[in-house]
Amino acid sequence: MKKEKIKPLFIVKAYARYFIRRARKVLNMKIAEYDSLHVDLHDLDSVGVWFFCKTDVIAHVQFNVDGRVKDKDDIIDKRKEA
Repeated sequence: MKKEKIKPLFIVKAYARYFIRRARKVLNMKIAEYDSLHVDLHDLDSVGVWFFCKTDVIAHVQFNVDGRVKDKDDIIDKRKEA
């Protein structure tokens, strides 16, 4: 049985940083507008980036693995409501 190679952590962090930059560009968001964020992998075919202010979700974007926005209608941006 062939042993699977595990990607080093610095490669995973680089991918996460890439998707964070893409999400901030799509949302036109500055760093001061959110307190924390979360990057998650959905079924190995898409990546979601969540932005939080305290404990409330203020924005969410989902990307295909190649960096394109998966569905523009599913973008959540609650900053406009406030």
